Amino acid sequence: MDANGQRFWLALGGTPWTPAIPGSLELRPEHLQLASQTVATSYPENPADAPARLERVPMTRDAFGTRAFVAPDGVTVRATGAFSEPEAVGSSPVVFAAAAPVTDLALGADGFLYAVTDGKIRIHPLNNRYSPATIEAAAFAAWRFASAPNGGGWALDRAGRKLARLSGQLWPDPLAFSAPPPTAFRPEPENPTPPVLSVIPDGWLEAGEDPVALACSPEGRLAVLLWTATEPRLQLVDASGRRSPAATLKQVERPYSLGWLSNERFAVLAAGVPEAIVYTWREGELFPAGEVYPLRDHDGGPFLHHAFGSRATSNEQTVEYPSRQPTTTLPNHFAPRPLVALALPALAKNAMGTLAKPFDSGGTGTAWHRLYVEANLPPGTGFTVYAAATDADRPEDAPT
Repeated sequence: MDANGQRFWLALGGTPWTPAIPGSLELRPEHLQLASQTVATSYPENPADAPARLERVPMTRDAFGTRAFVAPDGVTVRATGAFSEPEAVGSSPVVFAAAAPVTDLALGADGFLYAVTDGKIRIHPLNNRYSPATIEAAAFAAWRFASAPNGGGWALDRAGRKLARLSGQLWPDPLAFSAPPPTAFRPEPENPTPPVLSVIPDGWLEAGEDPVALACSPEGRLAVLLWTATEPRLQLVDASGRRSPAATLKQVERPYSLGWLSNERFAVLAAGVPEAIVYTWREGELFPAGEVYPLRDHDGGPFLHHAFGSRATSNEQTVEYPSRQPTTTLPNHFAPRPLVALALPALAKNAMGTLAKPFDSGGTGTAWHRLYVEANLPPGTGFTVYAAATDADRPEDAPT
């Protein structure tokens, strides 16, 4: 507060602050706090098992709990979960049978099932109003697929080190009982936006990086999980192919599955680790967050793919993993479980931050009167404010 003019300046929430060490402070719009930070120095990871975990085909689930999965034969896609009682794999309804092994399944925001098989993407409608379609691109062998909240999705060609954007939509089949007369005007082409798989330009991947997983956040931000010779990385990519911000994931070697919990937080799975490892996104080096997300009876499979649907505008997203849930009649039964954090997170022990823009009265000779802070300080904690005043712009040797 300015004692002369009785004016005041406000630094509201965490947005005006810049942490001295990136990631040590959580800059929320309504408040500033110590960042969630793990106390673990290492995880019991078994990196040698990661390549085998990558071969597991993810399941996909809709908002009502029905899920699609690939049967043990590798080509038959079945559905289950619509009934309260579990059922044997062989009793689950067959959605379709592919001619080649299926390497990924994802339910799109449009309600269609997207299956990757033989390097192509099969769009499989779940009703009789549309016919299935197979989409491919030249010199591109799709391996993994992630649906996007605004429709379509992204496909990954791991062997070819390429990405492609699937856009467009299927066109409803004509109604057999109301065919138009021969003289009726028909648009040409009838579907103005047919599905197209467009390979993005090279340049988003550097030498020595191996793309192993991809996922879209609720706001549509695409992230690709990369293995390197040293530490894994998370790379953001856009449709132009520009190399966007990237982060290095600390304390893990070979994560094999990726899922966004929100627009700012994501989780990975690592072989041998009995919990999902969660990070808060920012560019640079990332250390795991302080919350513990245990994996109860995890069978080792990747995260499930979820359709965005009505939750596409939400900041939160459900992430589930396959777990063993045996019954008396089905000892090998498995079903999804959601990631749930334990109640008490771990926080950074200390942190420092600086106002990104100093308070400026706009004139000389200002007598600053007092500093008022609203804070919630648990017992045994505190903070110190270092302040200095000058009539000129902030000098280079000003204390911080």
